[in-house]
Order: sequence, then C-alpha cells, then structure tokens
Amino acid sequence: MVQIDPKDRNVVYTAFQFGFAQRQNLKTGERVRIRPRPDLKEPPLRYNWVTPFLLSPHSRDILWYGANRLFRSLDRGDTFTAVSPDLTSNREQGDVPWGTATSITESPKRFGVLWVGTDEGKVWLTKDGGATWKDVSRGLARDRWVTRVVASTFDEGTVYVTQSGYRNDDFRAYVFRSTDFGETWSSLARGLPDEPVNVVREDPKAKHLLYLGTDLGAYASLDRGETWIPLTNGLPRVAVHDLAVQPREGDLVLGTHGRSVFVAEAAPLRRLTEEARKKDLVAFPVKSATWDRRRGYGEHPWITWPRVPPVSRIAWWASPAAAGPTQLLVKDTYGNVWTEASATSAAGLNVFEYGLTADPSKADAAEADLRKRLEEKAKAQEEIDQKFSPKEKNESAEGEVRGDDEEDADGSEARAAASSPKPVPPDLVAALADPYRSQRTRYLPPGTYTVEISAGGKTATTRLEVRKPKVEGLPEDND
Repeated sequence: MVQIDPKDRNVVYTAFQFGFAQRQNLKTGERVRIRPRPDLKEPPLRYNWVTPFLLSPHSRDILWYGANRLFRSLDRGDTFTAVSPDLTSNREQGDVPWGTATSITESPKRFGVLWVGTDEGKVWLTKDGGATWKDVSRGLARDRWVTRVVASTFDEGTVYVTQSGYRNDDFRAYVFRSTDFGETWSSLARGLPDEPVNVVREDPKAKHLLYLGTDLGAYASLDRGETWIPLTNGLPRVAVHDLAVQPREGDLVLGTHGRSVFVAEAAPLRRLTEEARKKDLVAFPVKSATWDRRRGYGEHPWITWPRVPPVSRIAWWASPAAAGPTQLLVKDTYGNVWTEASATSAAGLNVFEYGLTADPSKADAAEADLRKRLEEKAKAQEEIDQKFSPKEKNESAEGEVRGDDEEDADGSEARAAASSPKPVPPDLVAALADPYRSQRTRYLPPGTYTVEISAGGKTATTRLEVRKPKVEGLPEDND
C-alpha cells in the first residue's frame, strides 16, 4: 500500500506485510512508524497481508486504517482511535491472520461515508464516520474475498466492489455496483472471461469510463460497465493488482505483480462518449511536447550519443463510414504545412505515433514564409516610426503637450517595437548556416500547431503544442 500526501508530494505513506506502516518525508529523510495497537485487556488485532489504509479525500491529516476493526487518526497516524467493532466473524486462525479488512474507501462527496470490505466477503457501510455500521453484503458473492471497494467520485450513494474466489477454486469474475448505498447490487461482469478480479477504478473526470484489473490483464468500459474492452496493446498477460488515473492528464497507471508499472495515455477515452461514437470522425486532444534544441544532432558523425526519440500520440475516432485511407497534416498558425503523413483508419479508436518530425522541403518553405512575415512587420514598424520626424520629436521635448490617448499610443508602439522579433539579415543567415542541415532529421520548433485528420470525406482537427523547456539546458527541479 502507498498513499501520497495531496498537499506535499514528499510525504509518502507505505506499508509492508501485516500492517507495518510508516510515514516518510522524502525530502528530510524523517520516518515515523504508524500502526494502531489494541488497548490494554483487548484481544490482539488482526492485520491482513496487505493491510489497507487511506488518506481521507477531505483532509490530509485524517488517516483511516483497517485491521479487523477500522481506526481513525486525526494527526496523520501519530495516534489512532477505533471507530468500529470487529467487522469480521473472528474465525479460527491459522498461520496467516484471517478475518481482516482488505479495502477501505470514503466518498469524495461527503465526509464520513465509509465502506470497508473484508476477506470474508463482507462489505460494511457507515454514514456517520463510524458511529453506526450496516452490513450491506446481501447481493454480493458469498464468502468471496473483497479485493476492492471504490466510492464513486460523482454520486454519494454509488460504490463499486470487486471480489476474488481463487482461494476457493472459483475463478469467475465478480464486479458489482450499487447506486443506493448498498441496498441493491448489480453485476457488471457480463462479457468478462473467467479470471479473478483484483481492482476496479472510476475515471475521476469521466463518469462513463471504468477500468478493471484482473489476474490476467486489464479492461476498460466506455459505458459504466455494460461492456468491457481488453487493454492488450503493449501490456503482457500479467496480474494487474492496482490501477490509478492521473486526474489532470488522464493517464492510466497499472501496477502489476512482478512485471513493473505500465502507463497508458488513456485521456482520449474520456472524450469517447456515446455522443462522440455516433459521429463519423472525432479528433482528440494531444499531449503537449517539449522542444529540445539538441534534438536531431544524434545523427552527426562526431556527436553520436543516444537520444530518446519524442513521441506524440494523435488519437481519433472513425466510424465505419470513415474507415480507410487517412491523411494527417501538421500546420502552423499561418497555415503552413510542416509535415504530411498517411495512415489507415479502422472503425473505432485509432492512434498515430508522431515523432514531431518535419518534412525538410515543407519546413524550409514554412521558415521562409515566417522570415517574409517578419520582414514585412519590420518594414511596417519603420513606416510607423517615420511618422514622427526629428523636428516633431524636438518640439515635443521643448514642451509641446500631447493628449493622453496619443501618449499612450506612442508608448504601446514603442513597447511593441521593442518586443517584436527582428528579421535576421540574409548574409548573417548564410554565415550561420548549419553545414549538416540537409543530413539531420528536422523537428518542429516551439509553437502551436493544428493537426488536420481527413478520412472518408470528413475532416477533424486538434491542437499540438510544442513548448520550450522551463529552464533551457538545465534539469527541472524535482523538489
């Protein structure tokens, strides 16, 4: 288990087996052990192999911690108070503790609405922070380990539950949703193969989008669990034990059992609503890219150090009517084409991996057009400056009073002239010309570009931004 302080990314909560957790400050190196203990004369607590704990979405200081009871800390784990009775049946114990909490979730919509799942197949609900509890397991799979309980970001009474029966030689998929605080449950497992389910996750920005992790991979649903699509492009057949969605970027992070962490650029799925799927062609937003002036010099015969090639993934939706040959154009703000590419659209979601390269002849033409525009702008500025002769300037200096509007206009013109880029003289351009220019791969310079996608007689556009690094030539601050 890992939790990160939402206000200070240097503060991390981690744990290893049986509830031995700690709060660590990565910047200062400070470590504090956190683990609730039973009071005197109380029976020992039982901790799951993967003991659940949760930072409240309503306060960074409140930490919920599950053993066979639920505990609350108001000081980030320094002290704990039990807020529930034993939520299990306290069966006969073996070598590994049994009758423990396995998952905790709190509604982001209202403080104190908590759900706790157990390894006995029970799900418990409290609406008042632990003062009263209700068993809402009726309708779930009986005696099947609750692998995850997830409260909805959008509705206070909606919650998702996944269960696993592999410990009972039951390999069916168990996924449930309740929209009435657990009074009734609906199965979302239709169409899923028989494989134990480990985690379900709701996209925090798209109500229609769900993700699922199982012992054999991952799935996505574009209709709140009515149907599921396997995520197999680049993901090996591996157990997915946890999922997280980056709220701002929409990236899907998958934690696997023994095969590292995978990241999928899943943001286009947020826009793939039922309305979007009815259209013939829809282009999705593209992640901004960072420009590097050294890019392209790896091909130099004397400078051969490796460089990670940039990749921008351009995604679009095509209906069966738009499936087939597809043309992609990348244009600058003046309409100049920097690169042209061909692809074949399949009916459904399509992704084109673009390396930010530019066609040399098209790039030369676009740069020539930009130089011409700068020259015309400089010439126009000179004409504006010539409106005021030296005599007029001297008269003004001797005391001629101008109107406020005119003075403001002159000031703005001066500022505009100072900030406008000046065209480089042709002889200087020739002197500074790169002798290896024709041999290098050309890349898009910083700027905002339009990506135009044409297929099946339809056209859709999206924006691609190439940004300068925050501090050119220096690594970004990680503090």
